[in-house]
Amino acid sequence: MIAVWLVTLLCGSPCASRADSAWRYDVRAGDHLVYREIMHQEIDGRVVYGLGTARDKPFGPPFTASGRYEWVSHVLVLRATSGRITVGVQRNRSRDDTLAASIEGASQADQTQLASRMHSRERFAQGNVLTATGDAMLPWAARREMRSKVLWDVFELPSLPTAPVSVGTHWQATDPFAFDMHLAGVDTVSGESCLRAEGAASAAALIPRAGAEADSIRVRYWYCPASHLVRRLEFDGTYPDAIFHKVHETVSLALESVRRGETPASWLASADLRQGALAAAAIADSATVRETLAEPGLDSVLTGGDTASARVLLGIRYRTGAAPPALPVLASLLASQNPRVRVLAVRELLRADSASARALLERARSDSDYFVREAAAQRAPADSARAAAPACAATDLGATPAARAHAALPQGTSFRGMGSAPFRGWPYGVYIPDDYRGDEPFPLLIYLAGNSGPAIEGVQLGDPAFQRTGYLVVYPNSWGGWWRSGTETMVDSLVSEVMREYAVDPERIYLSGLSNGGTGTFDYVSLWPQRFSAAVVAMGAGLFGFTEAGGDRPFVSNATHMPLLFLHGKKDPVIPASATMKTVDSLRAQHADVAMRIFPERQHEIIPGAGDDGATVDFFEHHTGRAMPRTLTFAAATTAHARHYWVEVLEKEEVPGSVAMKGSDGAEDAVRAQLGALVHVEVRASIDSHNTIHLDTQHVARLRLLLRPDLFEHPGDVRVVLNGKTAFTGPLVPDCAVYARSWAASHDPYLAYSTELTLDVPR
Repeated sequence: MIAVWLVTLLCGSPCASRADSAWRYDVRAGDHLVYREIMHQEIDGRVVYGLGTARDKPFGPPFTASGRYEWVSHVLVLRATSGRITVGVQRNRSRDDTLAASIEGASQADQTQLASRMHSRERFAQGNVLTATGDAMLPWAARREMRSKVLWDVFELPSLPTAPVSVGTHWQATDPFAFDMHLAGVDTVSGESCLRAEGAASAAALIPRAGAEADSIRVRYWYCPASHLVRRLEFDGTYPDAIFHKVHETVSLALESVRRGETPASWLASADLRQGALAAAAIADSATVRETLAEPGLDSVLTGGDTASARVLLGIRYRTGAAPPALPVLASLLASQNPRVRVLAVRELLRADSASARALLERARSDSDYFVREAAAQRAPADSARAAAPACAATDLGATPAARAHAALPQGTSFRGMGSAPFRGWPYGVYIPDDYRGDEPFPLLIYLAGNSGPAIEGVQLGDPAFQRTGYLVVYPNSWGGWWRSGTETMVDSLVSEVMREYAVDPERIYLSGLSNGGTGTFDYVSLWPQRFSAAVVAMGAGLFGFTEAGGDRPFVSNATHMPLLFLHGKKDPVIPASATMKTVDSLRAQHADVAMRIFPERQHEIIPGAGDDGATVDFFEHHTGRAMPRTLTFAAATTAHARHYWVEVLEKEEVPGSVAMKGSDGAEDAVRAQLGALVHVEVRASIDSHNTIHLDTQHVARLRLLLRPDLFEHPGDVRVVLNGKTAFTGPLVPDCAVYARSWAASHDPYLAYSTELTLDVPR
């Protein structure tokens, strides 16, 4: 993150040297800046962040660790026109001092694992487009080598003051930290007069938690108007890492050199710069991309053993429609150890119409990796919309799947804000695969983080596991329990928004989470099972996280129609494995499609997709499609989430007068309200082979049936029997307005229907 901050603090045309000048960034194509970074890191794994020092960390043995790292950051300006600056940054580790680590009572293997996690990245690259005021136009979140919550994943640029400032002037930065900045003074740096900007933010801005207010994040940098550069930057922060160890980091950067007039060809020829140049090209305008792809020697990038570069370059070629590499190059890529490289090679082979290409595709169809085989099979996802869509004019249907095109988006992980009310601005992370173009649907995974549920933690833990799958992965944010009323409603709204904005395969929509997120996963499955193809619950409290706390959700009957996998460590000290076992027993008693895997020697450390021996991805691979059940049973405490597949409860039955207290009207109303909250609506529904819908209800005053032809075995009239009495007989007349409205509400063809029946339940 720090290195990219420096990218923005550049100016190619003369700037005033007075402190009250307005700051802006203005660079030229071919600029190459080199920064030296030194970082000190201390990790205290003995305590839970924000809970004091008296409690041992439950995620494995307690430990302390420290390390010193040196990096060389290369900032490459690929294009700079009209206030849009396209840059790529490549950070290369130049030196590690000996890691100092202590794990109390742990084995050498544990210490080796810790060292590996702290030294996991030798280099990384990231691209962005900047404005003249330094705002990042693409809010990227690059995964860094560090374990800290802030520096590892947040890859944002600081905003510069938009108005002239003088010593003492304050302004608010628009980066994720929301730094309160001020111009502190003027210093001489490397013989140049430079303006010293200082700022601070609370760790609570990243994750609201007890004790976070006491920890701060501070930054200061020296912006030099004469050279239009930042020559120094210092950073000091204390905050939690991905699993709530306390981390203290200090970072210093210094500008070492400025090089002008370099070419993309020279960058692509250098291993120290290649990934940064490609990262910039991946987000550049089409003309710049074509120029970059025309550079000589790119086939050597694909075949030279640099897997990361090969993957990015293949993705650029595929998304832009550039000519595929030569068949011998693609043949060599099919032997890559990286399955995503092999998938992308298959994508290119599908564009090459020749006997040799078809022979290579046949080889790929027997690949050891599921995703390579799927890419080679060329199987188109099922069109769930056809079952529901009536014969309507396009003007009647609005933005249906056939009418809407999705934009191609740059590959990578970014943080965004929801656009739909009432959750406008609610943060979430989204991972876009290399080969996403917006013209074909991709599988979608909604991934819920543990602890207090921050999206950034989900990115940290989930990205490494799911990037190889080629899924669209969305990491929603929650500051607290996932089952809170506001958050749970947000997740449902987010699924609709994602399906509107991205090309999603409706037959492959998955849900997963760990710990707090695992508990939320099971809760959501009980609320909206119709949303997902399958779900994986890792280390969640299941049903008993609610009942043991005096709650009444989730309802087991609601989760019986969707495939579920539960993962838990037998020695989990945070959430006992018995919570999962009891939940699975309850589900199996109702004949649910449920599987369970208990890891005998594991604690609270199972990460879906990564630390589960491949169980999560394997489960998703074997569960595609969403079948609308013809028989269902569900319950709900309120009408807020009372839709279950094709039945929706609109009104609860009032509390019977016989149980109401006598007294004043106010007292009676209050008791009615209390008792009403305890009354659960229940519905048992089925559709038989004679087109008869049977409904048995409890505490339901009004309900709605959401119907379409594929629910019935044959065309013809439909009969509805409600609590033993015929409530409707006749044909189901398709209604274009109903279909358009249901489509607009969910943007999910699986949840679109052509007819609705509203029925009052007889008293």
